[in-house]
Amino acid sequence: MYFNDKHTPHFHVWYAEHRALLAIQDCRVIAGRLPNRAYRLAAEWAEVHREELMALRAT
Repeated sequence: MYFNDKHTPHFHVWYAEHRALLAIQDCRVIAGRLPNRAYRLAAEWAEVHREELMALRAT
């Protein structure tokens, strides 16, 4: 989780040799690239944990 970065609040996703930054609020890819399956898994995880991620942002 990174908040004081040049990007909107986001989290990093690593999948094999792929890397991406996903926005917490809407799971859009800010930077990098993921295979579709990895993106879907990360987006589903973020949706389930969005309240926790946003709460961390507020601290």
